Amino acid sequence: MRIRNHSPRPRFRVIPWLVAAILVALAATACGSSGGGDTASDSETDASGDVTLFSERGPYAAGVTTLDLPDREVEVWYPADPTDVEGAEEEVFYIRDNVPEVFLSFVPEDINPPFASEAYRDVPASEEGPFPLVLFSHGFGGFRTTSTAVADHLASWGFVVAATDHLERGLEAQFGVDVGSDKTDSEVLREVVDLMEEENEQAEGALEGVVSTDEIAVTGHSAGGAAAIAFGGEPDVVTYVPLAGAGGTADDPDAIPTPDTPSLYIAGAIDQVVDPESTRATYERAPGPKRLVVIDGVGHNNAFTDICEIGTEGGGVIAIARDLGLPLDEEFLVLGEDGCQPEALDSPLAWDVTNHFLVAQLREAFGLEESGTGFESGVEDAFDGVSLTPRPGGLTSGRAGTMES
Repeated sequence: MRIRNHSPRPRFRVIPWLVAAILVALAATACGSSGGGDTASDSETDASGDVTLFSERGPYAAGVTTLDLPDREVEVWYPADPTDVEGAEEEVFYIRDNVPEVFLSFVPEDINPPFASEAYRDVPASEEGPFPLVLFSHGFGGFRTTSTAVADHLASWGFVVAATDHLERGLEAQFGVDVGSDKTDSEVLREVVDLMEEENEQAEGALEGVVSTDEIAVTGHSAGGAAAIAFGGEPDVVTYVPLAGAGGTADDPDAIPTPDTPSLYIAGAIDQVVDPESTRATYERAPGPKRLVVIDGVGHNNAFTDICEIGTEGGGVIAIARDLGLPLDEEFLVLGEDGCQPEALDSPLAWDVTNHFLVAQLREAFGLEESGTGFESGVEDAFDGVSLTPRPGGLTSGRAGTMES
């Protein structure tokens, strides 16, 4: 699939997976109605003038900061005034700052390669807030910075994005480490909402008056997509968006109940970890207003995480793992390489699709755009091979707007 109006985004990112964290370091050695500014007019249209596009960066710069819950950290991306980041350095993440202590023995002490994002650390937040809050939940074996390409893009469009570590299913937990918590995903996400409310009300705090928590949205990748479904029925949630996530079929006794909250499901057509038909089955039983996007050439990672853009000089992190013969579980290898195959869509192109539809869904849900903005039938002209049914793409309760490429 070829995407027009795309601005290349060459960058390297820290990947919050054990595999990537270890291997990138080794590769470096081996391979050398909430508030918010009135930004509706800042959206772009394609050449025909009929389709609103959100794949390009929004009117804000993206700031990023780290907050603390009692037992874990929360990464927060937020809108910033572009003039406040002039001359500033984009945020650089370092491997050793993101790998759990138990795994640092895998990484030589003198190896700590940097990876740059498109956000700026601790710059002043825009004074045009408060901005709507979007919760992001990472996938199995990951942690909070798993999807910076999505998070900083949302911040540029006027959202505050809060992503915490789900210790209970994160890296350490998958390797038998006692993380000292058995909280559910929903309990953890509610703690994040409470923290953001406190930060918004903290006098002279960095996020004072920046975050609106009256209405919130939730999204997440893989297991985090299931978390988004589970949390999507909370009374303050205006929309939920699972990315390569599923909650089981209607006859599955362990199926996650699908709320009647407006939703957007996004899946990869070649995903071998979460079969797109599984996502479709969950989507089909969702009772509320809903949409489904299935993206050709997208696997489990390339449209939703940063993992496929790391270690490319050595053939990708999983290729490096196999070449080095590292004793890593095959499940993690398969999980990490899905979507990074040569035939898969390059991540910068895949991010454009995800970011466009995610921003469109959020802006509609928070009342920042008219219903159907970004889902117009002309979207085929902006994203090659994407079709939209029905046309126009406004949500109608009980009817499914389905976009497939």
